[in-house]
Amino acid sequence: WRLKLPQEYENRSEFFNTSLRLERLNYNDSGHYQLDIYNFSGTLIRKVKMKLDIQDMISESRLSSVCLSHGEIVVTCNATGDRLRFSWTLNSQILNRTVASGENYSSVSTLKADVPGVLTCMVQNEVSSSNSTITLPTCPVFSTLLSFIIVTVAIALSFGTLLLLITVIMCIKRRCIKLHIQLHIQSPTTGLYTEVLFNVMK
Repeated sequence: WRLKLPQEYENRSEFFNTSLRLERLNYNDSGHYQLDIYNFSGTLIRKVKMKLDIQDMISESRLSSVCLSHGEIVVTCNATGDRLRFSWTLNSQILNRTVASGENYSSVSTLKADVPGVLTCMVQNEVSSSNSTITLPTCPVFSTLLSFIIVTVAIALSFGTLLLLITVIMCIKRRCIKLHIQLHIQSPTTGLYTEVLFNVMK
C-alpha cells in the first residue's frame, strides 16, 4: 500500500490497519476524503469516499427569562457551538402550542400566562449536547386600564414637577431684581450713589 497525503497532514496523521487517524483537527480539515485501494499488480480494486465535518462542541447552556405585560414569560436558551438544535420540555413533556407560542426548535420560547412547572432547554449538535432547567416564575398581569392609569399619573407628575420648577425659577429671578434695586436705593448718598444710579437707568 502507499499513503499519499498533503504536506499539512504529515506530522499529525497516522495510517494503520486500513484506518487513517488525524490529530489536532481544525475547521480546514473538513471536506471530502477518498481512499483508493490497489492490488499488488497496481490495479485499482476499490474506492472509498467519506465526508469529514468538523464541529465545535456546545458550551454550557444557560436560561434567562423576562416577564411581559400580560403575564407571559419569554425564556431564552443561550449556548455557543456549531449547528445547534434546540428542543424544549415542560415538566418532562414536549412543549406544545397549548402552553407556548413559537417553534419548539427555536432558542426562544414564549409561554402563556399562569403556566407553572419546570422548563428545560436541550441543545444538541453532532458532537455534543447540553441542557439547562428553570422553574417558571409567576409574572404579574398589568391590565390595559391599570397601564393607562400608571401612564396618566406619570405624565401628571412630570407636568407638575416642570410647573413647580418654572415657578421656582421665576420667583428667584424676581427676588434677584428686587435685591438689585434695593441695593442701589440703600447705597450711601455719596458720589458712588450717583454713579450706580446712572448705570441702573441705562
